[in-house]
Amino acid sequence: MGDSHTKCAIIPEMFPKTINISVEAEPYFFTYLKLKKVIKYSKSTKTVFLGFGHHNLSTYYERKQKQRTTINNYNLNLFDSTADFIKYCDNNPINIITNAYYSITGVIYQLPKLITQTNESLNDISSWGGFYQSSKSIINDSNTVANAIDWYFLDEKFSVTQLSYLEKIIHLCVNNNINVVLVNTPVHKSYKMRIPIDFNNKFIKICKTLKNVTFINANDINYEDNFYGDGDHLNEKGAYVFTKYIKSNHILD
Repeated sequence: MGDSHTKCAIIPEMFPKTINISVEAEPYFFTYLKLKKVIKYSKSTKTVFLGFGHHNLSTYYERKQKQRTTINNYNLNLFDSTADFIKYCDNNPINIITNAYYSITGVIYQLPKLITQTNESLNDISSWGGFYQSSKSIINDSNTVANAIDWYFLDEKFSVTQLSYLEKIIHLCVNNNINVVLVNTPVHKSYKMRIPIDFNNKFIKICKTLKNVTFINANDINYEDNFYGDGDHLNEKGAYVFTKYIKSNHILD
């Protein structure tokens, strides 16, 4: 589970009974809602791998959560309680008002599926994301690295909302006897060296405070350039090697 970093880094077919339901730029708020669905329809879930890098705690995800297009990545039945939907609306008061037409047409567009979907199952959840097999390698394009750094760390502020839902995810797993593995996927050195020092120090401090989790910190792994799709994502070559790394270390059986 997670955003584009885990979407591009972990190949589920290399493990038995594993799915990758990562979605690009996914705020932890939506990951939390998806996890509740997974637990509901898959009582045998033993381990959750969650993307957890420096960028995941930036205010970029608060801005992303407020964008009207973000909810379009999910079926409306992701909100299985009124409280969840109200929470989402509270975070998006301006968007809900100014984009009323968009919201209404979005509901109408999804009505046929909602009406016919009488027996929801894990198969529906598995359609919310997946592994992305990237064949590109544009690591030498300095603009892609600069843009990513600007997106995530321009204001160098930590997201209280992201941290709050990270803790909710961990507590939900603990309460359901599910192991939590936080995965900081490999990023290219040209990206890594541009993460603000203060942000990095605070990230390390937060990591030390988290309990009931296992860390896979690939921050010190430096793959060859052709293993990266861009500065902060692996391509299919990198994903294969990184997934083998997880498997060979018996992190997921």
